[in-house]
Amino acid sequence: MIMTNNIILKGISYYGGWSKHQLEAIGGQWPPKQGWKINIIGKEVDEKKVELFLYLKNYHIKNVKKRKKGKKWNKNERKILMYKEDNELNEDYARKVGI
Repeated sequence: MIMTNNIILKGISYYGGWSKHQLEAIGGQWPPKQGWKINIIGKEVDEKKVELFLYLKNYHIKNVKKRKKGKKWNKNERKILMYKEDNELNEDYARKVGI
């Protein structure tokens, strides 16, 4: 699938940005450097990775809302939750982060 500005705009979170995991899913770098969208627009990206990019749209915000007051998530707990929510879609991601 060819990345378009439309796809990138659909992935913006409620707070007006993108997460590290979203950008990594489509081959971007973290932190994003000036001109990152221009570098990604027009590139061929696997359809599953685009789905993952869109799926992760507000993932970091959802986790914050699910937390109990005062409880901190450790990184592995966050990765496991992400993997459990959609096992098939996140299979590549799970391999990447070592779950």
